[in-house]
Amino acid sequence: ALGAPLSPPLPCLFNYNPHPPPHLQTPPAVPPVRALTPEAAHPRSPPEYSDVCFATHYRCDYPTAEVHIVVRSELLRSAPDAIEFLKKWDFHAGNQLTAEDYLNASGADYSEVAVWFLRNTTEWQSWVTPEAREKVFDGLSDLPNPPTPAPTPTPIPSQDFGPLSGELEHLDSASNKRPIKAAGVSVQNFVAEATFANPYDCSARSWAHGLLFRVNENVVSNPLVAIGVSCNGYWSVDVGSGDSQERRYEGQTTGLSTGSGELNHLRVVAVDHKGWFFLNGALVSVLDLTGAVHTGDVVITTGHYIGSQSIGFTTPYLQFRASELLWLYGPASGQLTPSPDEKAFHHASQSSRDVIVEVTCITPQTDYDCGIYFRDNYPDADEVVGIDNYGSWFHLTKYPNNDDYTEVASGRTRVSSRNVLALIALADIGWFFVNGELVASLNLANNQVDGWIGLFAGFYQGNDAEVEFTDFNVWAPANGEH
Repeated sequence: ALGAPLSPPLPCLFNYNPHPPPHLQTPPAVPPVRALTPEAAHPRSPPEYSDVCFATHYRCDYPTAEVHIVVRSELLRSAPDAIEFLKKWDFHAGNQLTAEDYLNASGADYSEVAVWFLRNTTEWQSWVTPEAREKVFDGLSDLPNPPTPAPTPTPIPSQDFGPLSGELEHLDSASNKRPIKAAGVSVQNFVAEATFANPYDCSARSWAHGLLFRVNENVVSNPLVAIGVSCNGYWSVDVGSGDSQERRYEGQTTGLSTGSGELNHLRVVAVDHKGWFFLNGALVSVLDLTGAVHTGDVVITTGHYIGSQSIGFTTPYLQFRASELLWLYGPASGQLTPSPDEKAFHHASQSSRDVIVEVTCITPQTDYDCGIYFRDNYPDADEVVGIDNYGSWFHLTKYPNNDDYTEVASGRTRVSSRNVLALIALADIGWFFVNGELVASLNLANNQVDGWIGLFAGFYQGNDAEVEFTDFNVWAPANGEH
């Protein structure tokens, strides 16, 4: 049993070797990035209308407008049928919002929206003669189907915890009991983190910090995920509990502070079958969470391995927090078709500061770029990450009162005709992944505000090849910030 009670109580979960073997087995290969399954929804409304917003970038509510139809007087005599149509035509707010909802959900262009509107609404049929209606139907039958819209998310309440600071009092080092602090949440997709102050120098005694998640007594066999870090640099990730527990990942890290009172920060991001484990801001491992995909609590602990705590000592913890990730947008698919003079965009029509984004770009062999924009507060700020056909990746930022983008970082990576891009952006730091590989830690200190999210192609002049995208998904904390 664990040393501190939870509601419901946790069973005996661990029986670790306090001294990990010096020669570690090769950790299992990181599984390929897969499409993430949305589990929750988080719609966000655009900013209210203002003259400044509407005059600069149109990313706000529209103003109330009256539509006037003006014709030449001779049209009354030469085309009375057209006059009759114009008298009946009424593209009122209900029709406009119906079309706009499809436009935003599908990423279709305006001509495709028109086709969809004529095929899926009936009011327009009363504006035209029966003969004209049949001609419209005949014309529609020869046109391709417009894009299928992404399903409309349903909002659900979020669960957040912290930040909280406190102490974990050490127990008997010879037992498998350990002190814990539970967040008391029930989440599947989340960001969780805590900073631990080392109770003493590692050269004097062993210590080990831990973070557990998806802890749920109501799930058969309670298949939780347990991450531990020992002061000798050994780390492990276990999935399951009891006899079914599997050590799925393990390794040795050099990024640990080991002195008495020094701080170590653990962070986990989890979305369905996929997770990311960070230590002191650096990625330790991408995680396959298969077998433990369910809601549960988030717990921190000390003395994670047997022999790694000493009675009479405490391990202080700082800023323990957990934020549920809600499904903001997706899954969406479509095409990005830039021209020599214009970039192509697909807007998620949602905004947030902190986000997790994943998309698959299906690309030609030459002359393309594809990527993600986020924290877009045009014209004041924007962040851009992407790749091109040469195998280059790039991170650009936009400063207020500057029309140009500034390169923050760039480099080389492996690309193919099908590239999975993933982004994690949290406050002043982020991580950019291409095909499951971390290509860059991102400095986001320039832009830490709520902004719009979406995809682009043709960012650089000459990269005007069409890019297909699929499995575009966005997750974010409920209030936009972790």
